[in-house]
Amino acid sequence: MAGDEVGADPAGKGAGLSDLLREYQRNSLVATLRACEKSLREAQEQLRGPLTEGILYRRVLNLPAGRRQSALDLVEECLALLAEIARGFDLRPAEEDLAQAIAASMTVCWANLGDAKSGKLRAYGEVDPRLGEALDPSLDRLERLALAIASLLQVPGRE
Repeated sequence: MAGDEVGADPAGKGAGLSDLLREYQRNSLVATLRACEKSLREAQEQLRGPLTEGILYRRVLNLPAGRRQSALDLVEECLALLAEIARGFDLRPAEEDLAQAIAASMTVCWANLGDAKSGKLRAYGEVDPRLGEALDPSLDRLERLALAIASLLQVPGRE
């Protein structure tokens, strides 16, 4: 139906939809749509597979092929509509530095590893006296490695 497409001139005066948003409204809309897109892209990736086979976890998708394809079709429809909205309102992509995201994740990992040491496990019951010697050195090493990764990725001017 004419005029139903995103970006259509609702007032018929030649103004784009971009002019309908104030700065903070635009920021809110972009943040919402960006979060939605990230969720859709993650779903798309997971629906397409292959899924992650970790050391301590395994991701599975117990979904018949037909339903998987139907879900993928809907995700792609959502992404197409999102792209249409972005064009109509002249919403621009933001560049996200993955190095910073990884560094932040490794910092959280470092903090969590400290909470998994034998001394902290006392909160869950009596700790075998041999546990510290068996576990803590490996957790100390993991902590150092996590911080090394975070530090490496936070260095300004890295190549």
